[in-house]
Amino acid sequence: ADVILHVIDASAADRERRDRAVQDVLADIGAGSVPIIEVYNKCDRLDPADRERLTRGSRRVVAISALRREGLSDLLDLITAHVAMDTERATFELDYAQEAD
Repeated sequence: ADVILHVIDASAADRERRDRAVQDVLADIGAGSVPIIEVYNKCDRLDPADRERLTRGSRRVVAISALRREGLSDLLDLITAHVAMDTERATFELDYAQEAD
């Protein structure tokens, strides 16, 4: 995989324990070196300070609310930015006058 989206229930009281369990499984299956984007869902249930604390300091973390459709464009931007790092731009010119075989 080029990137793993780790979706975390931001409102879960035991989210740190769940996060560690996922990290352990990823290490066990040999995916520990794959870049991870942490997606904190249900952020509509958090106060703004908690939401800010979750996303502060990392470029691979995004806070969303799937229910309210908040933060989804930020998530898409983050995925696009990550995937775009492994691409090259190419320009092709097609001669439409030339017949195909």
